[in-house]
Amino acid sequence: MTEVALAILIVSFAMFVRGFTGFGGALLTVPLLSLIWDVQQAIVVVAAMQLVTGATLAVISRDSIARPELTRVLIPSFVGLAAGAVLLSSLPLLWVTRSLGVFSVAAGMHMLVQARRRSSSARRELLKLVGPVSSRGCCRVWSGPAGR
Repeated sequence: MTEVALAILIVSFAMFVRGFTGFGGALLTVPLLSLIWDVQQAIVVVAAMQLVTGATLAVISRDSIARPELTRVLIPSFVGLAAGAVLLSSLPLLWVTRSLGVFSVAAGMHMLVQARRRSSSARRELLKLVGPVSSRGCCRVWSGPAGR
């Protein structure tokens, strides 16, 4: 498989995940593209891709954008983008690669912990709802009207 075809598959998979979950496009795309390109090239390509998709979404949903909140978020993001670009161009490639690895592992661990917490709380809520319908609970529910 050619490098371009593999990159298209990676981007397609990452955008599928982004469309399904609402986030994670760059989180998946950069590490996976870094397997076939150097990390700096992957970051630049993904940043450009995110800029295009973000601008497209902004134009499509411009009527529902809260402009004051957008301004409060957009200004710091430009500062962060500029700082990241300076660091990307000045840091040694090894540091960038290791930083990406540490960030990816930390983000993955955080997502796993959050998913486990959500599933545990969802399980508890389900048990609260299903508890009265279980065999013992059903007897308790029906024994009340029967006078027990």
